[in-house]
Amino acid sequence: KNTRLWFLQSSQHKASSKQMFSVLSQMMPKHVIRQMLRKQFVGDSVDIVVADSIERVSILFVLIADFEKFTNTRTPSELLT
Repeated sequence: KNTRLWFLQSSQHKASSKQMFSVLSQMMPKHVIRQMLRKQFVGDSVDIVVADSIERVSILFVLIADFEKFTNTRTPSELLT
């Protein structure tokens, strides 16, 4: 009985982790996500510092016409794809 419960919990944890990784991978590089997931939680707070040194960076700010109307008609999942 304990083995079955452990298996079910383990399966749920793996599915949850896979889903979390999938969502995060649409927002940031996979190597950053892996670093974050490897870090340990300390008490009630999360002790995570993930930083890379980049010599040159370009930042593009874009104003999209009717973006608010566009986002109001879509789910968060649709906006990420």
